Amino acid sequence: MIYFLFFIAINLPKFWIKLYIGFLVLSVLTYRYYKTERGKAFFDKFFLKLPFFGPLLQAINISRFAENLSTSITFESVNQGLVEFPRKEGRNAVDLRLSPEKEKEVFGLVQRLKKDHPSINNSKSYVKLFQTGRVKYHCHIPKISLRVEPDGSVTNCQDRDHPIGNVYQEKLASILSSPTMKWLQRKAEACSSCVDSGVIESSLFWDFNLEVMANTLRLFMK
Repeated sequence: MIYFLFFIAINLPKFWIKLYIGFLVLSVLTYRYYKTERGKAFFDKFFLKLPFFGPLLQAINISRFAENLSTSITFESVNQGLVEFPRKEGRNAVDLRLSPEKEKEVFGLVQRLKKDHPSINNSKSYVKLFQTGRVKYHCHIPKISLRVEPDGSVTNCQDRDHPIGNVYQEKLASILSSPTMKWLQRKAEACSSCVDSGVIESSLFWDFNLEVMANTLRLFMK
């Protein structure tokens, strides 16, 4: 044991010198490879696949890209459910939404990025809903807007098989004041199925969420 420790004590400086030289050579070769087009692509893919830093780098790069173009960007989740206009037979549903854990992670990154990147449009209230995993709000979209299909049908998001009316056959005022529309407006307040920013931000604004109202004003003043 004593002999082994004595051997290490004598030869350790030599090993350190070799390790240092090897590390220096490896660093130079890695740097030169990174400067090539192929090397740059390799390392970019590697960094983007890292568990925590990958999504962070993606969000940062997207935010910087938007700022360089003097434009803005909105982060939002993706709905899952029935496809309204399927392009292929048998494709009845979509399942693109991230898992709850991944969604929390992504919007946690967005929340941190928003402090330094004014190009991000989302309100803090919207981001917080997904960052905490509690996506609950009162939907007011039927009071704010109408969706009219090419054939004139006014859609009913609570009952898609039965439109509220048709703008080619009825006056818009009568559709807005119809019992079905009033029912839809009341029914929607208990719904929080949609996850896109337009629906949620508008509904929070309608509920006089001061942070959302201030953020909306900021967007119009850009």
